Amino acid sequence: MSAKTPFRRCVSKPVPFLLHVDSVEGQFDISFQLSFDFNTLALVEQATGLSVLTDAGRFFNNPSVITTSALFWAAVQEYQPEYEGLEGLKAVRGLLTIGTAKQALEACGEAFIAQLPKEQAERLRVILAKVKAGEKPAPDPIQGPVETAAAV
Repeated sequence: MSAKTPFRRCVSKPVPFLLHVDSVEGQFDISFQLSFDFNTLALVEQATGLSVLTDAGRFFNNPSVITTSALFWAAVQEYQPEYEGLEGLKAVRGLLTIGTAKQALEACGEAFIAQLPKEQAERLRVILAKVKAGEKPAPDPIQGPVETAAAV
């Protein structure tokens, strides 16, 4: 996507991710650079029907095959444009497995955090670490009974 427009854009620093694929054709690794900008976040919304601005918690606190693959697909497009479009989404879904989806989602979380303002990024890191550890996020008197990634 980078070479397509002469306009300056706001793209977050990429997060490297190595996806291990074990298929009937053999085992291999694919190296990805994950990043988000408003264009890729819009792709996530189009693919899932969920708002990234108001429903972020559903992507990270309660992931699904659809949300995880859509996040990963959108995050790879800036640096791997060969995965653009619905064919690219199908290709990404063909690479992910139940076993690798968790690592892909964690890498997408880091890439998502990279595009947030510093204060929001720190809050989301704490929340995601608690979710990863199996803890419920602590109550936040400002946000309500439980602060989630959606509240960030």
